[in-house]
Amino acid sequence: MTRQSSALPGFLTLAFLLLALPSYGAWMQDRKAELPTDEQKLVEYAQTRMNNGDWKEADRAFKAYLEKFPDGKNVENVYNQLGNLHHWYSHQYAASREWYTKLCEKFPKSPNYWNYRFQIASTWQNQNLRDKAIEEYRKIAKEAPEAGIRTNAIQQAWGVEGKYFYMHVNQSYTTGQEPLVHVQLSKIDKIVFRASHIKFDAILEHLGKADGQNLHDAIAKVGKEGRRELKEWTATYSYEKNNYWKNEQVKVPSTESGVYVVQGEHDGVVMTVTLFVSQYGMITKSSAGKLLCFAQDRSTSKPVEGMTVRTLHAEKPIQGVTDANGVFVAENFQGGVVIGVKGTELVTTESYYGGARASTRSSTPRPTGRSTGPTRPCSSGWSTAASWGRSSS
Repeated sequence: MTRQSSALPGFLTLAFLLLALPSYGAWMQDRKAELPTDEQKLVEYAQTRMNNGDWKEADRAFKAYLEKFPDGKNVENVYNQLGNLHHWYSHQYAASREWYTKLCEKFPKSPNYWNYRFQIASTWQNQNLRDKAIEEYRKIAKEAPEAGIRTNAIQQAWGVEGKYFYMHVNQSYTTGQEPLVHVQLSKIDKIVFRASHIKFDAILEHLGKADGQNLHDAIAKVGKEGRRELKEWTATYSYEKNNYWKNEQVKVPSTESGVYVVQGEHDGVVMTVTLFVSQYGMITKSSAGKLLCFAQDRSTSKPVEGMTVRTLHAEKPIQGVTDANGVFVAENFQGGVVIGVKGTELVTTESYYGGARASTRSSTPRPTGRSTGPTRPCSSGWSTAASWGRSSS
């Protein structure tokens, strides 16, 4: 027998093994691990497989849970995780939508009901079916009982449509100076503006009370009788080709001292900003329990003597008067908003609010849960409206 013929069986054996390896690998891959029989351990196993990226095994385990424990304590969570799994991991958006829909049908009174509705809309959006996403967001905006949820839904629809609307103020103003509100917008064709004026006297009576520890709270407590409607008008906007962004300024139709509340409404969403106009300004510094205040006339920069200064602190308020140099110093400062009052003028370290608060007009309520918007698993969630900024004058 030649050397070549004696090596032939070994070569054939090796070739057979190489050909069999793919089939063996596929067989090993298809082998199913034995699932836990305990309810809680089965959920934990499925969640672990999902977190490790093994979404097929997680899908099998979650479905096994629903089959074995159809009325188990984790049923709602399992439906949600199946929706999340196909939404964020496998990207099978139609399958994800089916699970979220079943979840809404099975748990219509869940506190997370509106979050599930937002997730349904998000699957349409991630599937690039924009019209379907907008339709779903608009349904939420009509049906949700809470203004924050409705606002969020409309703003999510705007995001799909490429719309944007925001109002802000970046300074406080001196009496006699024309106040301005800055508006940023994209693809917004029309905004209804409303401006109202609140005298300082109407705010002062609420400052310092338990429910009025800052300017925001005190303004909110001023009723209709304390607000003077200045003007309501509609602004229309057009855009250049391929440029859908605008930065505009809105003039407030008054220059007298006080607080101005300016609203801008589009598509049922109302943005609100607050401006502060005063004859006086105040600079405050604090360190090691000591408070230093300096009051001055904003138009002349001269110090203001005889201004009453007090802190809005529920337990340890401070009160005093500025001297001839416009200075007031106090010990045992425990924090809180500092305000100064002279005559009918008010000045405060909370002198203006930069960002807009968003809200919606009321709609037909539906007695369900309280979630505000879509969140991806392990994320912190999406906010519904901008915060109020603060600055000293």
